[in-house]
Amino acid sequence: MQKYRERYNKTGIFECKLYPGVEKCIRTLKEQGYRIGMASSKPEVSCRRILEHFGILPLFDDVVGATFDGTRDKKSEILKEVMHRWSHIPKSEMCLIGDTMFDVNGAKELGIFCIAVSYGFGDVEEMKAAGVAGMCDSLEQLPELLRKLHTSECELKGRFNVFDELKKYEDLIEGHVQNEINKVDSDIKASISYIDLGRIQIDYK
Repeated sequence: MQKYRERYNKTGIFECKLYPGVEKCIRTLKEQGYRIGMASSKPEVSCRRILEHFGILPLFDDVVGATFDGTRDKKSEILKEVMHRWSHIPKSEMCLIGDTMFDVNGAKELGIFCIAVSYGFGDVEEMKAAGVAGMCDSLEQLPELLRKLHTSECELKGRFNVFDELKKYEDLIEGHVQNEINKVDSDIKASISYIDLGRIQIDYK
């Protein structure tokens, strides 16, 4: 094990290569205003060395990896550290790009979106079945997938906002009607049994 570590730290760590389109994709996302971070199960120091070796470290806003003492090892623990460092960003605006079920499950555990790539080490069908937000066959597809995901999320938030406003409106109506009921002769008891926009049903007893 000692010999392996010695060789890996000197040579093996760099015996890898970037997937096609990685740098171009990251630059495109940066131009579109995305914050880019790495969340890896590799030791954080090693991640930085690899990114620096390929000349793309400056493109990342942060790099989060495992710790040598084992306090941060599982994917969910690494993602928790990301969310701690980026606490000003809602998790609904975060998305993990991964290629294994470790990524998919880690994202699901933390309640953030995950887009899976089909050309990595993971089982494509298994990741699809786990409910990823999207699947891409090349990094050229990623910016558009993220755009669609962001658009869908904004539309969903919009629906919730509309619902919230309607609920406030209903509450105002209910309060007004109840005030009117309170003015009715005390011999007549009335209560609101149903209220909806456009329809108010009052039961007299």
